[in-house]
Amino acid sequence: MRAESAVGEKKKGKKKLRWTKLLLILAVCFFLVQLYGKIDRYLTLEDEIGYYQEQLAQAEAAYEERLATIELLDDEAYIERLARENLGMVKQGETVVSAVRTGEAQDTQDAAAD
Repeated sequence: MRAESAVGEKKKGKKKLRWTKLLLILAVCFFLVQLYGKIDRYLTLEDEIGYYQEQLAQAEAAYEERLATIELLDDEAYIERLARENLGMVKQGETVVSAVRTGEAQDTQDAAAD
């Protein structure tokens, strides 16, 4: 009877050891899955940080460009140049000379002849 009880205890011990190993393996797998999710999220956030840093750099460059333009608007010579280029304004006593393309000149002459 003692031999049978020793064999039974060995089987119980092996079963208990198997369950322990199985639970340990499941716990490690669960931990690895959780870790993978965290690493994936971290890498995604790193990509987003890079994207937003690039957007910030572009916005700062545009801001600096606009500040420079605002400073130029305080300069009367710059305003005069803008008025001449964009609005076709001239100073008193100046003569306006404009170049006409060859094709446009023909169209103008044809229209005047009609």
